[in-house]
Amino acid sequence: MRITPLFRPQARTDAPAQPYSEQTAVRYERRRDGPSVRAFEKSARGKQLIQQYRTGIETLQRFLRDNHPSPARAQQAAHALDTFHQRVREGADGFFSGHVTRLYGEGKASLDTLCVAITDEATPLSTRIDILENLAEGLQVCSEGSLANLVMAVQELSLNKGLHTHAQKTWEGMLDQALRDFSQARHGDSEHYEINEIHYVNGYRNLLAKKFQVAGRDDQFVDRPTVNAHAADALAFAEARVAPEALVRNLAEECLAELQEHFRPHLGCALTEETAYRLHAEYRDHLETGLQSRFGPIPAAVVISGHEPTGSEEAPYSVIADPALLMRTIAKNMKTQGLIEKEKFAVIDTSKTQDGMRRIKRIGTGDFYVKETTRAGDVGYRSVRVSDLPPAAEWSSELLMHALAATKDPEELRGLDPARVWPLIRSAASVSGTPWQAALMHPALQRYRASSPSIESALVGRAVEEVEKLAEEDRPAAVAQSLAAGDVATANWLASLPMPASWKDANGNTLLHHAAAAGANAVVSLLATPALLQSTNARGDTPLLQAARHGRTQTVSHLLGAGAAFGTRNRQGETVLYLAAQAGDVASVGILVQTLTQNRKDRGALDTASNTGRTPLMVAAANGQEAIVKMLRSAGANVAVASHDGTTALHEAARRGRVGIARLLMPARQGYLGSLRPRTDRANPDAHMIDRTTPLMDAVRHAQYEMAAFLAPISDLSRTDASERCPLMQAIARQDVRMAKVLIAAQADVLREQPDGTTPLMQSAKTGNTEMMALLLQSGAKVNALTKTENSALGIAAKRGHAEAVRLLLAAGAKPDAGNDREVTPLMYAAREGHTDVLRVLLAREDVEELDWSSEYDESALMLAAMSGHADAVQLLLDAGARTGLKRSLGIAREARDYAVLNVLERAQRADRAPRRAAP
Repeated sequence: MRITPLFRPQARTDAPAQPYSEQTAVRYERRRDGPSVRAFEKSARGKQLIQQYRTGIETLQRFLRDNHPSPARAQQAAHALDTFHQRVREGADGFFSGHVTRLYGEGKASLDTLCVAITDEATPLSTRIDILENLAEGLQVCSEGSLANLVMAVQELSLNKGLHTHAQKTWEGMLDQALRDFSQARHGDSEHYEINEIHYVNGYRNLLAKKFQVAGRDDQFVDRPTVNAHAADALAFAEARVAPEALVRNLAEECLAELQEHFRPHLGCALTEETAYRLHAEYRDHLETGLQSRFGPIPAAVVISGHEPTGSEEAPYSVIADPALLMRTIAKNMKTQGLIEKEKFAVIDTSKTQDGMRRIKRIGTGDFYVKETTRAGDVGYRSVRVSDLPPAAEWSSELLMHALAATKDPEELRGLDPARVWPLIRSAASVSGTPWQAALMHPALQRYRASSPSIESALVGRAVEEVEKLAEEDRPAAVAQSLAAGDVATANWLASLPMPASWKDANGNTLLHHAAAAGANAVVSLLATPALLQSTNARGDTPLLQAARHGRTQTVSHLLGAGAAFGTRNRQGETVLYLAAQAGDVASVGILVQTLTQNRKDRGALDTASNTGRTPLMVAAANGQEAIVKMLRSAGANVAVASHDGTTALHEAARRGRVGIARLLMPARQGYLGSLRPRTDRANPDAHMIDRTTPLMDAVRHAQYEMAAFLAPISDLSRTDASERCPLMQAIARQDVRMAKVLIAAQADVLREQPDGTTPLMQSAKTGNTEMMALLLQSGAKVNALTKTENSALGIAAKRGHAEAVRLLLAAGAKPDAGNDREVTPLMYAAREGHTDVLRVLLAREDVEELDWSSEYDESALMLAAMSGHADAVQLLLDAGARTGLKRSLGIAREARDYAVLNVLERAQRADRAPRRAAP
């Protein structure tokens, strides 16, 4: 199938979008705003842009909190968006200093578009959530990468509507993935690759954009000489993976996955006409419209078909199982929309049947279907089966594999001669570059082998003949490939051939290592000599460690019985018990623990740690293996031991929300408060890591609410981490109200101060989370508490621009005229920062005594607003009657050539003088 996607250009991300009520979206425009970004930042438009950034980010956060199925993940994404917002606020002198014009231009336009796009119900809700969650993570990288990810999120949302856009989105995703794979293979070993990966991908994409009909991406960090040097290889790599044929298959497989998920109870079942009718109606009511919006029309008769053989005349229908049939339908839909060139699918065989005519057609390299036409002219489509293969013709390996995959009837499979299958297996392996051992374990060939003992014997016999042709020194590698493919039956026969016992692969694995990893016990018995039992690979694993790593219980037992050493550690310091616990192999852990308890001198191996200090108990706790934790505790494992960074088993459980594990580690639910004697039989809830993180803090940071509710009553809630934050402060910093409620219910102190005097209420005022602030006030927080520098929660909220927080604090009795140690009042803070919404709240009071007050430096609110270039703030203060410092403000504005502020001040001055001139 020679087809070419004909995609139209993407919509620009700087297209107009107006997500802000009663406001026009502001973006930096050089022609309009001038070349000076700093001057723009001080202008009214610049301040409005920053305000809109905050509003837009809050819109995204609210969408995630309202719609994300996981509150914890929504909170994590919202926290990441907060970090991005803080970086935006830093402006030209901050994180985005080198790309601030793009931040205020294309970046702001992308945010505007995003705020509108997330409300578009034409895009599936789950897709919108995924894109926003991925964006939140993507905004934590470098400045250039953050902006690129913001632009890409808009593009991704725009590509999620309709067959055309969905096909283009899939096409672009295929290209990006291919370029990531190429970049990883070519540059993965370079320094800081993970940080620079996006720049490699963008560089190659820009070079190949015209070839693959995609939009380029602005990226100033592309290493152009390096990318240009590898451009030809990147093109060849991408062309091999990003082709129209692969696009249609990807779309078909995506569509098939959704259909099979919905009709899962009916997969592989023969359906009666009544059931088929019901499922047709269910498909039309619940799936058809959604699928059509992304893949074009998919008829119900394709989904629930009566053309596939079911072996039952009374139940002749079945749910679609072959993506090739969807490929045919989707390809035709794409032709209709002009996305691919029109071309008939090739007919590779035509034969007459009792009822009419049967044609085998090829869609792509390895995709086929059957078109059946009755004498009456009725047409049906189904998968190619083994019985459809023309007996006298030569088959391609692709056609054979397709037919084998579609044929489920053992009797039909038994009719296929193994003598015709083996050459095609070798051919397929040669074409694909994969070993024939792997081809033998293809699910379709496994089903064929299982259909008859004679078929299994014939294929294994051909495999033995194949290996017998090799020189003895080459045979172990062939056996290892069978073991790697999981073909233990074939490996058992091959291992009996003469070959050197000393063979090792490139990673130092002997054949015994491979057999242990595969659980091939017959091969293990054949090879388990004392020398091989103690041999180690490049990782330092013995065959016993290898068996434990792969969870091979019987092999672990077999090797121990053969004399394998129990206490050997690999290069990472991992023991057989550690690896069995890591694999979650309960049975192997049971065998090993029993072996240890029977030998007193080996009991210390229960707590043998890896090179990082992690013990088997920690690994089991991290993986949620309750049975293993219980077994290790019963055997006497030390639950209080810590790794090199101070992590205990309870930390591992806490950060992952393994409450069942925590209960096993602390069976009596008693804390250590007041206890000075360490214990090894019960975890210490206040054990802390090097950075002073306790298990409770881990639970708070990872939004593990149930775990926090378990730990908080038995933990010291006053403990602080290296940043001097207690658990409650950490929850507040994350704006996690639910977690704060859990901690307060456990008697967390809402009055506790940090060394600088910051209280929980002040910490919450920094973020402006009014729900959190209300909770703290209701729980007894003092609204007028002061820091060491006499800053209040109200002053902090005003300085940060949180108008609703200011309103809440005033209603709770906050003193608006309280200045800090430099006599700066909340009003002055709001004026200096240009927070007009806050100013309106503060100025709405009946008597604003501090309107004309001055700070320690003799600066009034009016002067601070003028000095900072906030014309709107100056106007609000003047309208409220502020006049202190008016003359000095005029001088400041003239000197700074801030004409917006100067005009406002001069108008006020003229208005003040007008009555005096008019007096008689």
